[in-house]
Amino acid sequence: MVMRGGKRIAAATESYLNANGMVLELKNFSWEFNLVQDAQVNAFCMPVGKIVVYEGLMKQISSDDEQAVVAFLVIILILRHTSVLGDA
Repeated sequence: MVMRGGKRIAAATESYLNANGMVLELKNFSWEFNLVQDAQVNAFCMPVGKIVVYEGLMKQISSDDEQAVVAFLVIILILRHTSVLGDA
């Protein structure tokens, strides 16, 4: 579910950015969606489009909630709210 939903959200994000003249926002992005088999209730994103969701979180949310979590992480990446090593 994470990969399928993530790909749909990424495609919609790319379509929106392209249609609104924000192609540069996608520079260096290589979308990757991963599900970690761990009981932790966690999800995070890394620069260049890497998104990780833990199985423990997936067990506690519905498919609609899952889409919201992945969409939120995509938004964080697009808005560049992730820290990059050496920026501190």
